[in-house]
Amino acid sequence: MIISSDSILRKTRVIGAIVIGLILDDQIRGVEERSPNEKKETGLTESQKSFNEEYGANVIQTRDSPLATENFSLNKRTSYDERVDSDAKKLVDELSEAKSLDSAKKTIEKLFSSDASRDLKTQGRKAALSKLASLAEEEGRLEASQQYLAEYVKRFPDDVLIPVIFLRQGNLYRKMGAYDLERQ
Repeated sequence: MIISSDSILRKTRVIGAIVIGLILDDQIRGVEERSPNEKKETGLTESQKSFNEEYGANVIQTRDSPLATENFSLNKRTSYDERVDSDAKKLVDELSEAKSLDSAKKTIEKLFSSDASRDLKTQGRKAALSKLASLAEEEGRLEASQQYLAEYVKRFPDDVLIPVIFLRQGNLYRKMGAYDLERQ
């Protein structure tokens, strides 16, 4: 196999470019040689430093970084969140006072299409399943009521109201004439 001088020259240029790129890469990115224990003083504000520590990376490297940490706070509740949650609490209360299946379903739809917090929506699910079971029982749809209560037990097995739900299920089985299931 004969290798031409042009081929060798091309390969040398490619390898040279790669080596130069690797050497200059640190200088282009601004990486400096320093010991691992030495920390560079960046002039960051306390909130920027705590942001970097919280997320375990130097996301913010300079004081005038384009990343605004003030707008990046994920744990703070805004006035909008509080207003939406207040409205959602009213909807949960309205749901517990619903007299018909149609009004309950409309209230449930409003609640779950809102921007309410996850905790309030969970509380709303519990109230919705319980209320739908009660309304179905009042209308004589015992099987539907039983399904709502079974869904409650399935979704919230550790809830403090589970014993009450079991009693309601037993009562429904008694009304349905399924005395064997009532005792379970």
